[in-house]
Amino acid sequence: MLILPRAAAFGVATSENGHEGEIVTPVTADTQLGGDVAAAVPLRADPRPRAARPPLRAVPARRRRTRRRGWGDAIFATTLALVLGVGIVGVLLLNTAMQTQADQIQATQQKLAALHLVVQGEQTALDRMNTPAALAARAASLHMRPATTMPVLRVPARTPTRLPAPISARARAKSRVHAG
Repeated sequence: MLILPRAAAFGVATSENGHEGEIVTPVTADTQLGGDVAAAVPLRADPRPRAARPPLRAVPARRRRTRRRGWGDAIFATTLALVLGVGIVGVLLLNTAMQTQADQIQATQQKLAALHLVVQGEQTALDRMNTPAALAARAASLHMRPATTMPVLRVPARTPTRLPAPISARARAKSRVHAG
């Protein structure tokens, strides 16, 4: 069997194998067991003839009642208009609510900015009142004078070794009576 290299690439047998122009499928055997390397088997169409189809014919269309179709279209159009109307009203309500909230937010931000200015002004006035010269003038008006010496409280560094005695219940009751 001789297959030309160019024809073999397309799977077409040459005239020397008796399969002129047919597509062939190579059938390979196991070469280790001593079988043929490759044999060409032609692919043939199914030899059974097909059954003849019945001829096609035109079928008259089913007649629909125009009355029912008219009601169906009217119901569809009414439903569609209702859904679209509800949608448009919903979008308008949502837009109005968002605009109202935006106005409230803007008013609140303006009030906040005004309060920041008030706080800033009060802080400036407080800073002016607490200057050293202003403090000295107010102290002089209250007849205060600067301290020349500072008294120091001295606390012993050691811890006490003996704690005071607990108060008895009788003494505690007596102190409550006289306490008030």
